[in-house]
Amino acid sequence: MSSDARGVDSPSTVAVAAFLTSICVLPLMLMPFLVGAAARDFSVAPRQLGFVAGSMIGGVIVVMASSVLWVRKCNWRVLVAAGASIAGAGYLLAGHVRGFVAMSTLLFIASCGSGLVYAPSICALSDTKNPDRSFGYSFFLQILVSGLIGFIATGIAQRWGLSGLLDLIAIFFALALMLVSFLPARGTKIGAVDAIGRAAGGFPVWAGLTGMLLLSAGPVAVWTFFERIGDAAGFSEHSVGNAIATALLMGAPGALLSSFAGKQFGRLGPLAVSTVAMVATFAAAVITRNILVYLLCGVLFQFLWNFGLAFQFGAMAVVDVSGRLIVLAPTFQGLGAMAGPAVAGMLVRDSDYAPVAVVGGLCAVCGLILIVWLCRAPTMHSSGAVGIPPKG
Repeated sequence: MSSDARGVDSPSTVAVAAFLTSICVLPLMLMPFLVGAAARDFSVAPRQLGFVAGSMIGGVIVVMASSVLWVRKCNWRVLVAAGASIAGAGYLLAGHVRGFVAMSTLLFIASCGSGLVYAPSICALSDTKNPDRSFGYSFFLQILVSGLIGFIATGIAQRWGLSGLLDLIAIFFALALMLVSFLPARGTKIGAVDAIGRAAGGFPVWAGLTGMLLLSAGPVAVWTFFERIGDAAGFSEHSVGNAIATALLMGAPGALLSSFAGKQFGRLGPLAVSTVAMVATFAAAVITRNILVYLLCGVLFQFLWNFGLAFQFGAMAVVDVSGRLIVLAPTFQGLGAMAGPAVAGMLVRDSDYAPVAVVGGLCAVCGLILIVWLCRAPTMHSSGAVGIPPKG
C-alpha cells in the first residue's frame, strides 16, 4: 500500500478532512445570522441582502466547477494552505470595510479561497476505503459545528455586528492552516478531466442536475431570510438566534434517518413526502406570529432538508453510470444556492417575506418533479443496453 493510500485512510486524515469541509460550509450554514447582521449594519434593502449570500457562495461555485480539471494534479497541502490564507484574509477584511460593494467583493474572494480548501478535502474523503462512512462523519460534523456556533452567533452579532461573525469565520480558516500537514499531498485516484464529455446517461443526468439546482435554490432562499422572517414577525433577536441554532442541530438526525428510510421505503416516496412537508414549513414560517411555531418550522425545515439530500444523490448515481457527471452535483447545488436568495430578495417588499416562501416552494416542487422523472427514466449503460432503474 502506498503512503498516500495509508494517509487518506488514517483516522487523523479523515477527521481533519471532515473538519475542513465543516469550516468551508460554515458561512452557508450561518447565512441567516450573516444576512441579519448585514441588514442591521448596512441598512440595505432585502433585494441587496440576496447578493450577500451570492457573494459567499459564488466563489466556491467557480472553484468547484473547475476543480475537476486540476484538483488531482496539484499538491493538496499547497491548495489548502493557499485557500485558507485567502479565505481568512478575505473574511477578516470584509468585516472591516465600510462600503457594501467592497464587502461583497471581498466575500466573493474569500469564497474562492474556501473552494480551494473544499475541493481537496472532498477528494481526500472520497479516496478512503469507506467513503460513505467518511462523508457521513463529514456531514455530521458540519451540522454539529455550525449548530454549536449558532448558539453564540447571536451574542457575537449583538456585540460586534457583522464584523464579529466574519472575524469568527476567519479564525476557523486560520485554524485550517494548522491542520494542513495532516492531509496527504495527493490522493489515490486519478480523476478523469473530461467530466462533461462522453458521460453516460445523457439528458436524464442533466435534468437531474437541474432538479438538484432547484432543490437547493428553494430551501436556501428561505433559509437565507429565515432570521429576517423572524424579525419581521416581531420575535426578539435572541429568540430567533436560538431557534436557528436549534434547527441547525436537527439536521443531523434527519440525515441519519434517511439511510433507514431508504432501505424500508425506497427513494421516491421519502423524497416526495419530505419535500412537500418542507414546503409547508416555508409557508408556516412566514405566516406565524408564534415563536414556538417559528421554532418548530425551523426544526422541521432543517430535518426534512437534510433528510432528502441523500435521495437526490442516490437518484443521480443510478442514472449516471459513468460516474463522470455526478461530480458536478455540488456545483449545481451551489448555483441554486446563489440564485435562490438573489431572486427571492428582489421580490421582497416592505418586510413582506411571503414571496420568499413562494419562490422557495415553486423551486422545490419543480426540482422534485425533475428528480422523479430522473428516477423513472431509462438508464443508459456503457454497453449501450437500456435498463430501468428500480422504483424509488
